[in-house]
Amino acid sequence: MPRVVILGGGVAGMSAAQELIERGYEVVVLERRHDPGGKARSIAAPAPRLGADPTHGNGPRWAPGEHGFRFFPGFYKHVVDTMSRIPTGTGSVADHLVPTTRVGITQYERPLFELPARFPREPGDALSALQAVLLAFTPVTDLTPEDLSFFGDCLWKLLTMCPERRLAELESLGWWTFVGADDRSRAYQKF
Repeated sequence: MPRVVILGGGVAGMSAAQELIERGYEVVVLERRHDPGGKARSIAAPAPRLGADPTHGNGPRWAPGEHGFRFFPGFYKHVVDTMSRIPTGTGSVADHLVPTTRVGITQYERPLFELPARFPREPGDALSALQAVLLAFTPVTDLTPEDLSFFGDCLWKLLTMCPERRLAELESLGWWTFVGADDRSRAYQKF
């Protein structure tokens, strides 16, 4: 049996291991940290207690911290497919995914705003999503009215295209290009 060594036990390394194991390879995953998972796992972060005094043994305790991005949108079909083939004690990894109805977006030292998590299915859904986006962006992003209008036009185009046209016209186009970021303000580009 051929043996493959994978360097790194993050999502990519573990996904590659799963695919290779299913194809009959012996796989060794080498991870330099104690716990695998890379940026997709919880990390220990200090959580100081109110009034903690390290000299008396009641210093900071540890709490789970997150690196960031921790969800799998519906268009991540390959990741979810791989998860569905990885067994756990109670089914598969995919069985432990939790569906969401809202998505929260924020920037450093800015308030959170929420949007619907699912892609609009009807024109009314598209209008509601667009209104939520434009209303939420204003106090959070420092976008100019012109930037908001331009971005609204981009979203409206995206939300009102049929799936076939979206695939034909936008699949090979990067987001930065689609939203015209090169020609917009610095705040727009950052967002």
